[in-house]
Amino acid sequence: MIEAELKNKIDRTEDVLTSTVFGYLKYNFMKHCLKAFLGKARKYYRHNYSFETELTKNNILEAENKFLFWKNIAPYGQPDLIIEGNDSVVLVEVKYLSPLSSPTQLIDYYNILETEYRDVSNKYLVFLTADLDFPELPQESVDGLKDKNFYWLSWYDFYKTLTFIPNIKRDAMYEVAVDLLKILKERDLSLFEGFSNHCHYKDVQHYFWKNKSVFFSSYNNIQLKNPVFWRNR
Repeated sequence: MIEAELKNKIDRTEDVLTSTVFGYLKYNFMKHCLKAFLGKARKYYRHNYSFETELTKNNILEAENKFLFWKNIAPYGQPDLIIEGNDSVVLVEVKYLSPLSSPTQLIDYYNILETEYRDVSNKYLVFLTADLDFPELPQESVDGLKDKNFYWLSWYDFYKTLTFIPNIKRDAMYEVAVDLLKILKERDLSLFEGFSNHCHYKDVQHYFWKNKSVFFSSYNNIQLKNPVFWRNR
């Protein structure tokens, strides 16, 4: 899937992004990456409270987990991902460029947690978007999800997670992280990493001044020498 997307062999849809990313994160060797990513989610109504606290306190994602992609649960809809664990369930609704399908979509998905998983102690809804800060929600969602285990997560948090994966003898997790970073960059979901240390001043100077005859064409036309600041040092 990664190679097909990087070579533009498939459409870069929201579902393809979900499949590519979480299709890798579901494997046990990627569990550390999965927990680090989801742990960056923050409670929508309590911005300084991260999902990492819940992961640690309630041992979320520690045991074997079952990943359900696009399971149709009538009458509520088809969530992108449900992660079933040992007395826990995490429902992840993914957005990339598209908006919510309805003002009550998130409320409907929280109803899935409360009806289909009523006997599960730890239930969470994570809203994953391409925003840099908490997205605005329809008033229905604001009212309906207040005091619920509702978290927001950014795709840019995933980029930050991947950049801190250590290169330990190029193990499987590191190699997958390298490929996933390529996907995020292709999707414009990467963050500015600062100017490269390999940027040479001479190259930049030459690039900007290489067409000097255009700027001083009047000097050339009357066969005058270049201005003093053009003289070779």
